[in-house]
Amino acid sequence: MRRLALGLLLSTGCYQHHEVAEVEEPPPTDCTAALQRGAPAPMPGYCPTRSNRSAHAMPEGPPALRWTLELPFEATDDQVVVAARDRLYVSVEGHLVAVDDEGDHASIAWTADLAPSHPPLVLADDTIFFARRDGGGAEGVWLGEDGRVVRRVPLPVAPTGHPMVDSRGRLFFRSGWSDDASIFALSHEGELLWTRAMGGTIAVAPDDTVVVYESRVTEDLSERRPDYFRLEVWLHALDGQTGEDRWNVEVDHDGYALSGPALDAAGDVHLLVDRFGTSSLMIFDAGGGLRVERDLGAFRYGGPASLSLGADGTSFFKLGDFFRAVSSDGALLWESDVHLNFDVGGAGDGAGRLLLGHRAVDARDGSELWVSEIPAHREDLPDGRTTFFFAGPLVVGDGTLYYLGSPRHVYAASAMP
Repeated sequence: MRRLALGLLLSTGCYQHHEVAEVEEPPPTDCTAALQRGAPAPMPGYCPTRSNRSAHAMPEGPPALRWTLELPFEATDDQVVVAARDRLYVSVEGHLVAVDDEGDHASIAWTADLAPSHPPLVLADDTIFFARRDGGGAEGVWLGEDGRVVRRVPLPVAPTGHPMVDSRGRLFFRSGWSDDASIFALSHEGELLWTRAMGGTIAVAPDDTVVVYESRVTEDLSERRPDYFRLEVWLHALDGQTGEDRWNVEVDHDGYALSGPALDAAGDVHLLVDRFGTSSLMIFDAGGGLRVERDLGAFRYGGPASLSLGADGTSFFKLGDFFRAVSSDGALLWESDVHLNFDVGGAGDGAGRLLLGHRAVDARDGSELWVSEIPAHREDLPDGRTTFFFAGPLVVGDGTLYYLGSPRHVYAASAMP
């Protein structure tokens, strides 16, 4: 019975099928053009229309649980659900699992034994891309919709974090830290275009400019204070085809990026920065000039730090045990105590709502809109606090929410009929 339960659909008995008007997505014209339509994958720092937000609206009231699917392997707490059309992709314990949403139930379409090192990208040509470690090296892998390998190419180094993609399908990666760090680019066909000996976090602007926030260690001060370094910080704008600087500017700041860069509709660059135990929000204009710097004080790590943007340039981020909203001019708008082990990626929608775990709030003031009864894996911490496991969530065109509510379960919830 346990073996059968691996792919078992657990019906809630409270969902009735109802017709939902199809949402017509506008043709992508910016750096989302290389992504498959209907794929609101959470990608921090991606570009204004994909920076952790969906163009679609989530339910106006508490959603009903439509189905639950138990996965054949356990997901780690840094994974998310990636969706394209009626299919979901989840990275779990060295495998990539494809799940079909069939309305009142779900089924596993295929499982690839390839151990992705990040959530996959679903591209415009219907291929699924991810990087993976291969022995002592690394490779890039493209799969077809049936889960079979279309092509695989060796990578110069093993990537760190999530790759970015531009409108031409070029892929951008970062690898390593400090003196061993590098950034490199592949064409859509897998050809190595360029590599740069530089570290930092990256994003792709709507015009395909590659924005890099680079921290260089210039002096190790750990003998005086543990884990303390003197840094030289730069902001670069690179040509995506050649890797050459279009412009660069040295930033007068001693710290490194916790999350970002994220690019707003005006081209401003938003960064969540750690100053060795304290944090700040930094906003640069499109030419690299520092426009806003907001000191956020000391914080305690309580899960992943993450940053997303509203259409008006508001910065939303989870840092430690708090979720905060800061205006485009640096003013703190509101904050919420979340105590959740979740990445905010994909939590915003196109109607000004945010989903913080099981609570939907108004993005303007943080006021609570509704609370769902969606199951979540609960963990009681030694200090008396309680945390819940959520990865995602993801908002798609008909208002459905997809997410991992436990390390082994995918949930779909929709508006009440």
